[in-house]
Amino acid sequence: MISTNINTVELENMPSYDVGNRDDREWGWYEVTNVGMQNGEEFCEKKISVHPRQALSLQRHQGRREIWSVLEGKLSVIINGEFKTLS
Repeated sequence: MISTNINTVELENMPSYDVGNRDDREWGWYEVTNVGMQNGEEFCEKKISVHPRQALSLQRHQGRREIWSVLEGKLSVIINGEFKTLS
């Protein structure tokens, strides 16, 4: 897979993201690790850390793919109404 990496990407109807941006939240934090274009699609990769016993709000996205990798611990998600645990 070939990707074109850039330092900033502005996704449609969303703020621009810069590599290295970090945002601390009550549930943990995220940091932008990569942005760019791949196969004609913009992408924004983030490393997300969630504190124990904390949760992110339910999300709904149309027209956007997401790939999640669990680096440590377990992740419980609801996808299309189905509960799954990833590790």
